[in-house]
Amino acid sequence: MEPRNAAETEQAREPAFLELVYLQYKRLMFSVAGRYTGSLDDQADIVGEALVKMAEQEARLRAVDERALTTYIAAMVRNTAINFLRHRGVIRQHEQVSWEEMQGAEPSPAPSPEETILQAERRDLVRQVWLRLSPSDRLLLEGKYILDLTDRELAATLGCGTTSIRMKLTRARRRALREMQKEGDCNA
Repeated sequence: MEPRNAAETEQAREPAFLELVYLQYKRLMFSVAGRYTGSLDDQADIVGEALVKMAEQEARLRAVDERALTTYIAAMVRNTAINFLRHRGVIRQHEQVSWEEMQGAEPSPAPSPEETILQAERRDLVRQVWLRLSPSDRLLLEGKYILDLTDRELAATLGCGTTSIRMKLTRARRRALREMQKEGDCNA
C-alpha cells in the first residue's frame, strides 16, 4: 500500500512519537525504576509497562510541554514501579501457601461483634498514624511488611546501602510506635 500524499509519506518516515520519548527520556525512566528495584530485568519490565500506559495517552502527551512531560513520565514510571512491586508481593504471599495446605485447612470461625469493632478501631488507628509518617518511613514499612521485600531490594529502592536498612527500619518502627502511642493516649 502506497502513501496517498506527501504528508503520509513524511509521517511514514518520521519515528513514532513514543520512540522519540523513549530515546529522549530513557535515562530518566530507568533511573526512576532503579529507585524501586535493583534488578535490570525488573527495571526494563517497569519501563516497558509504563510505555504501554503512555501509548494509551499518546494524544494527550503530544499536547504537553516538555517540563510537564518530564514530570508525567517520572510519575508514570514511579506509579508503575509501585504497582509492579505490590503485584510481586501479592504473588509471593500466595506462593507461600501450598495447595495441600489449603485442602487440609479448616475454615476459621467468624469473629464476634466485639472483635470486629476492635479490629476496625485498630485499622483506623493505623490509618491515622500511617498518614502522619514521612514518605520514606511509609515506603520502608510498606516494602518490608506489606510487599515482603528483602533488605537488598529495600536498599535499592531507597538508594542506600544494605547495611543501613536495618537501622532505618528500626527507626521507622520506633517513630510509628510513638505515633500510635500518642494517638492511643488521645483516644483514652
